[in-house]
Amino acid sequence: MSDEEPPTKSWEAAFAQGTRYSLILLNESLASTNPGESLYIAQDIVRILRRLGARAIFATYLHELATNVEALNASTDGESHIVSLVASRMGGWTPPFVQDCLRPPARAQLCARDCGATWHQL
Repeated sequence: MSDEEPPTKSWEAAFAQGTRYSLILLNESLASTNPGESLYIAQDIVRILRRLGARAIFATYLHELATNVEALNASTDGESHIVSLVASRMGGWTPPFVQDCLRPPARAQLCARDCGATWHQL
């Protein structure tokens, strides 16, 4: 993709060529878009990936997207299944990291607890 080419062109190519055997990686792909528009676009992207049946990882800070996975699965036909994974540390800040199927608010509470920043700890 050239510097002048909008990111939607690469998405368009990935969606046109993607199959159930594809692995599509998206890393903060909507970070420069405002949060409301990002969520709307991200939901559509996730629906397209489900319909394709592709394997995908969509790294994002859009917690609302992760919270809505059941609704996205229910409202979109497809062979793949949408899940929310959260990377966390095991006993320190060095690897190994583990992925948990946690809702973002639960993850935020765990992080605050680990950092000594909960209401009761302060």
